[in-house]
Parts: sequence; structure tokens; C-alpha cells
Amino acid sequence: MTHNHKNKNQNQEPTDLLHADIPDKFKDPKSGAVRVDVLAKSYKELEKKMANQPISPKSPEDYCIECEHHGLFESDVDVNRRMHAKGFTQDQAQEAYDLAAEKMMPMLHEMAADFKADREVEKLINHFGEPSLGRGAGRASSKMDESELSSMMRDPKYWREKDPAFVAKVTQGFENLYGK
Repeated sequence: MTHNHKNKNQNQEPTDLLHADIPDKFKDPKSGAVRVDVLAKSYKELEKKMANQPISPKSPEDYCIECEHHGLFESDVDVNRRMHAKGFTQDQAQEAYDLAAEKMMPMLHEMAADFKADREVEKLINHFGEPSLGRGAGRASSKMDESELSSMMRDPKYWREKDPAFVAKVTQGFENLYGK
């Protein structure tokens, strides 16, 4: 047994279906007729707005990322591919690199300072001997310990500015801690 059952949309004319999809703001409130002038004006405004939207470059290779001011890294093809896949504009991609530099550069500088301080500690230990050799039971507790000295060596006054008084204080601290 076959059914000649049609849903209500199949019985409607194509213009009726189109009319049903048009928002009420484009219809005359009294007659329900479509106000083509309002619809056309809205469409033109939408086109204008869409034309002014920034778009992503045609390919990831077309991003022009400036990294000169960062100094330690450059534009990365894989990163650019991922941003392009997400539709990043040129400005958005540049902002991502700038933000990464803003957050990463201080961390890299701190890591470099820590590394340099660790190398300096090694040099001082090699010069003054192993820590266990210089520590005596009768040492005064007011003297700096190794962690305080390491912390001082991470201070820019020690490793960057090489402040003579500060460097002398660190050196004296090592001499007191490990012996001459």
C-alpha cells in the first residue's frame, strides 16, 4: 500500500517557501509583503561591512611577520600554517608573534642569566674548592650560604652591570663560605 502523504512544505509554492524564510523585519507589518527596498538596503550594508573585513593571506607563506625587534627567533612555517588554517589575518598573526615575544623574551633572558650564574658558581667552586672542604663547624651563621650567593649572581648588578662592589661582595661570600 502506497501513501500519497506529502508534508506541508511540499504543497507550498517556491515563492511561499522563500517568503517564510525572510525575517519579519523585511516584511510590511500590515500586508506581510516583502519590502524589497529594505531588504536591498540591508544587503548593500552587509556587502560593505564584509568588504571592509580583513582577510587572511592566500597562503601561509604570504604572512609578512616582523621579528627583527625580538632578536632570538624568526617566523615559523609550521606556526604560520596553523594560523592560516584558523583564518588569522596578517595583523592577528603579527600580534601572536609579538605576544609570544613579549612573554617569552623575559623568560629567555632569565634562563640565560641563570645559566650564566650557574657557570660562575662552577668557576668559583673550582677556584675555591668543593663546598664541603671549606665548611667548618665553627663558621658564623651570619655568613651567606650558597643559595644566597647564587641568588646574588642572578642579579643583573652581578652578571650584566658587573658592579664592582656587588661582585666583590659575592666573591667575599664565596671566600667566607669555601675558604681562600
